[in-house]
Amino acid sequence: MITPSPWSAMRIRPAQFDAGAWASLLAGEYSSIVIDELLSPTACASLIQAIRRHGMRKTLHGSNIESSHSGISVADYKDRSEAAYFADVPLAIEERQALLLGLPDPQTAAIELLGAAWPHGATVAGRYFSGVVRQLTKSTTHNDWTPRDFPNWIVGRINRSLSWHVYLSAPETGGEFCVWRRPWQEGDEEYQFADAALGYDESFLSAYPVAIEGCRVGRFVVFDTRNYHAFRAPLGATPCYVISSFLGIVAADRPMIFWS
Repeated sequence: MITPSPWSAMRIRPAQFDAGAWASLLAGEYSSIVIDELLSPTACASLIQAIRRHGMRKTLHGSNIESSHSGISVADYKDRSEAAYFADVPLAIEERQALLLGLPDPQTAAIELLGAAWPHGATVAGRYFSGVVRQLTKSTTHNDWTPRDFPNWIVGRINRSLSWHVYLSAPETGGEFCVWRRPWQEGDEEYQFADAALGYDESFLSAYPVAIEGCRVGRFVVFDTRNYHAFRAPLGATPCYVISSFLGIVAADRPMIFWS
């Protein structure tokens, strides 16, 4: 049995990801669950070649993550509507299929891995897009709590909000992923910058443990997004490419759902 440390990632192999691992993460015993080389270096290299051929565009202002991306994210529609998001989903799916044509889909691996450890499996949420591709630049220190951020959207009905990402490349230095042992609470807006896109003043988190994970090609990470988290800026000539999505738990007797 894996014994929790004060605040760090649970590092396991794919075969060890089971109901117990989920329970430990959801209970807040670990900052994240990390699996190294969920994707092989060869698969990652092929995906990066496809991304470069396909091209990417800058993320819109609404996101807490500064990046270029392929696909769409609910964060880009926060000041618009779910209907506007749904209208753009078909093209985003076409774009993603064109990018991944003939290549293994990391999201399929994530759904199979996470769903196998959940009693009722996992699936993409209804009409939503899922599996955004990003070239990370950096992120603010922030949290994501879907019932607060998207209360009138279908995904706003979830009870737990999580996210996964897998690294397709790793910069020479930088690019660390940080998770604080401090979930968002009512009233935390006092620590938020006047421009919400800048996230939260990190100094208020100094009293809380932080787990820091470096980038590694093929590394898979899943974590509770209500905890404050941030991506540090990658340094060097090698870009940091990731594929990711949110996932949510609606109820213990329902499938886990994925969306971006």
